[in-house]
Amino acid sequence: MMSENKRKRPDPIRLARQPRRATFDTLEHRQLMTGGMYYYAGVYPPRFVDHSTAPLALPKPIGSNPSVLKYLDNEGQVISGTDRQGDQWTITVHGPGAVIVTDITPNDGVLHDEIDTIQIINSDPNKTYVTGQVVASSTVITDGTINFNHLTAEKGVHSILLNGFNLTNTTLPYTSGQPYNVGPEVYLPKGVQYLQFNNIEAAIDTSTNTQPFEIVIGAINTPIKKQPNIKIGSVFNSVVDSTLTTQPYGSPQTTPTVNFVVNGGIHKIEMVSATAHPISNAGMQYNYPAATITGRTAIRATSIGSLKVDGAATNLVASRAGTPYQVQNGQAGVPAPIAPTTKPFVSTNSGLKSLKRAQFGGPTDGVGLDVQGKIGTLKFNKGIGNPTGVLPGASNLGYNAAQQGYASYGDLGGLIKAQSIHKVLVGPANMNLRTSTNPNFQQLHRRGSTTYYAEPGNALTSTAIVTQGSIGQVHIVGNSQNSQIATGFDYQSYIHGLNPVRSPSVIKRFNQRGSLVDSVVSASAVPGTSGAYKNGTNPPATDTIYGPGGVTGVLTGSVYSTSTASSPSVTALGYQGAGVYARHKHGILPPPNLKTRPHGTYVRPV
Repeated sequence: MMSENKRKRPDPIRLARQPRRATFDTLEHRQLMTGGMYYYAGVYPPRFVDHSTAPLALPKPIGSNPSVLKYLDNEGQVISGTDRQGDQWTITVHGPGAVIVTDITPNDGVLHDEIDTIQIINSDPNKTYVTGQVVASSTVITDGTINFNHLTAEKGVHSILLNGFNLTNTTLPYTSGQPYNVGPEVYLPKGVQYLQFNNIEAAIDTSTNTQPFEIVIGAINTPIKKQPNIKIGSVFNSVVDSTLTTQPYGSPQTTPTVNFVVNGGIHKIEMVSATAHPISNAGMQYNYPAATITGRTAIRATSIGSLKVDGAATNLVASRAGTPYQVQNGQAGVPAPIAPTTKPFVSTNSGLKSLKRAQFGGPTDGVGLDVQGKIGTLKFNKGIGNPTGVLPGASNLGYNAAQQGYASYGDLGGLIKAQSIHKVLVGPANMNLRTSTNPNFQQLHRRGSTTYYAEPGNALTSTAIVTQGSIGQVHIVGNSQNSQIATGFDYQSYIHGLNPVRSPSVIKRFNQRGSLVDSVVSASAVPGTSGAYKNGTNPPATDTIYGPGGVTGVLTGSVYSTSTASSPSVTALGYQGAGVYARHKHGILPPPNLKTRPHGTYVRPV
């Protein structure tokens, strides 16, 4: 008889709700652990045979990475090379177009030498961007730059930024009887909005008929519409005769050897410096006088918005006139020059239409700004003109004769011509160190050390600043030597021997913290037949012709005239005298001997 106690079947839902308790895993029986295959120490590892093979077909291009494809077959978008020292360079075209690069050995099929030509084709002036970069060699110590000789783009480019690329002569050695370095080095007939590369190294040898360096933007018959922005490193411009051991002293270069020819206006042009090459061997410097070997750097355009030189500027001229660029020998697309060869400062049409701002951060010498219209602001932080060789006194001796400036040879240290100027700011080119005349004050800070006091030196040296109209503000810190600031002065009439005073003018605010040494500040005033400015106390007082002009300001300094009958000393315009001359003068502006009003304002006596 079966028992009535029946087991209830477990409820699966209830079991599922109960948490599972952790338990230890049990080991197998010893028989199972000891059974199975034993370890066999064989001599050879087991062999596996695989009957499959690698695919023999090449992968389709559509499956490759685009970043890899552009380096394998980029149709001229990216070109790279390495020079003999191991400097690696890369030129990339962004947007439409391509680049063709040839080095100085084009027949070896490898880009491992200096670059001869960079040619940009099928470009768009609004969409094509060209960039270049140089990586310094990892095997030898280099300056991390690459040289190129020509850059062309027939259809125009938006921007060309070549970092570390130097424009210089990389052609083969000179062939006797043939012109050397022929053709524009940079030729962009359709224009460019941004042009930037490292340096310009122009070494002109007059004995080998070396041609000037030409940077041409825009065609002569079709001026560009968009004004370019040009940014260059240093312009090293040297002119020597290799057949001479010592270059002649006092023979300045007047023919431009580096030309920026822009057939239109320039929005901004900036460079680090414009000088000759530095002399590596200081002991040979006397063979290369700076005023002789420095070639002229000419900037030719219809107008300039901003001209900036961060460092020194020597023999730099900005004008609309100048020698047109030469014919590109053997290359199509470059027309012969049709404009007449003219010189700056010789006609009313030779000047720029306008110059909004010009700033020079370093010392300047032989700088010319030929402007037909207005100039906004002129700023010379280190003076105009090199005073080396013209300063009197034994304390200014001891310099190398090759360091003499243009003024020491009777040339102008600076010439600025315009219709009117808004502001002129000039700082000193040198500093004079003074000592106390009292021995008790010559050694103050420490025993055995002389205490010097700095005084501004020359600000203007053989410099002429002339305007047909007026000048708003003149602020000068330093002395003026053999210089002249003349308003109401027509320069073209002056060079043709006519009376230059043609219109009324004023200098609204004149302030100079320095002396006038054989220098004149005039407003519509010019000497008569004597050629010397006369004050009210020296007869004949009527020899100075006063037009309707006036000067207001203060001269904090003295007036010195060292001119004598046997040794005349003249201003940059060829006149004798020293002081401020105008029909109306307000402030402290000697000479002549002025009467004082009760409120302290000085006026010229009638």
